[in-house]
Amino acid sequence: MRTNMNVIRVGGLLFALVLAGAAMAEDAWYIVGQNASGWQRRNKWTIDATGLAVNLTNFPMTVFASNSNENVAWDGLVQPDGEDVVFTLNDGTVLDFEIEMFNSASTSVFHVEIPTITAGLDTEYFYMYWYNAGVATSLANATGVWDTAFKGVWHLKESAPDTGTADLYQDSTAGNHDGDDGVSATGKAGKIGLGQAFDSGLLGSGTQIKTDSSSDFDIAAAGTTACISVWAYIPGGQHNDSVDGCFLRETSDRYQWGFDKYNNHYFGASADVVVDNIHGSWKHLAVRLPGDGNAYHYVDGVLKGSHAVTVNSGGAQLDIGACKDTSFANLQAHLGSLDEMRVSVGTARSVDWIEAEYLAGEQQLMTVDAAEEAPSSGGTVLIIK
Repeated sequence: MRTNMNVIRVGGLLFALVLAGAAMAEDAWYIVGQNASGWQRRNKWTIDATGLAVNLTNFPMTVFASNSNENVAWDGLVQPDGEDVVFTLNDGTVLDFEIEMFNSASTSVFHVEIPTITAGLDTEYFYMYWYNAGVATSLANATGVWDTAFKGVWHLKESAPDTGTADLYQDSTAGNHDGDDGVSATGKAGKIGLGQAFDSGLLGSGTQIKTDSSSDFDIAAAGTTACISVWAYIPGGQHNDSVDGCFLRETSDRYQWGFDKYNNHYFGASADVVVDNIHGSWKHLAVRLPGDGNAYHYVDGVLKGSHAVTVNSGGAQLDIGACKDTSFANLQAHLGSLDEMRVSVGTARSVDWIEAEYLAGEQQLMTVDAAEEAPSSGGTVLIIK
């Protein structure tokens, strides 16, 4: 139920006045920022953390808002590029968010930083406000979504592969480690929005995505503590010379992450492997290095095994979509497509974090309620944060 309020300003302060006899709401209608009185719709997104054992802090939640979902159904009301979409907590606190892809007639993808997700609960929620013709500039803040342990986040959505464009593949973190285009494949199929196809087979000088060189990627200097994840697609029944999955490598062979044609996962500067077949469908892959001398491999949020790991120290430049075989010979490109490459250094993330990333990508971590309409003008709530 909703409390109807008016707002008055005294000096620099805002006061919300409760109107006598008004109905009481679950949450006030919070209005934030420019043209504050203009937001006309909101949806409540409820997080299901009943399967998690550990709380998550500053988690980047992936939100799929589809016009085909009758609970959103914003086609014709929202602005063309989603400038009037904003996310808040139930108390009106504005959340940092990034618009990865916006299509008012189809599916839009956002990443929203959630301050706390409490393990075991299915009662925590946030709001998505929209439909405000008066908003001129988006309130999105992409770099605020990704905490300081994220040293690179590449959505691989960019639409000009095979152009050789420098810094084409944008890094969403504050590090700005954008990747140069060296990919001749043009396929853009992805798991979360758009992804990037790669040129399978042996490589000469490249055909991968290459970042700048930065100490941000020096995993050894961070106590061999890191977490790297990606959505990967490798066609079934097809093989490169020796390696099918080439996810990431450091260009001086300090470490690499790959998957060979014998279904072996490997990471580091050693040949130790974990066996698990991932051909034929999109898989969420993650490798955790918690600083105990081992690499732990996860597929779709499930631990598949671990092996000893060696990571050499030094400043690092990354190749996305390229690696060598387990003997560090024969530079090769990924067979298939990649999406959503994320590199964290200085933290291994938790097992629950990895599971939550997978569930969010599968749209299994949240439910969305039907859109609410703003209160009528006679009882509009204007609590401005």
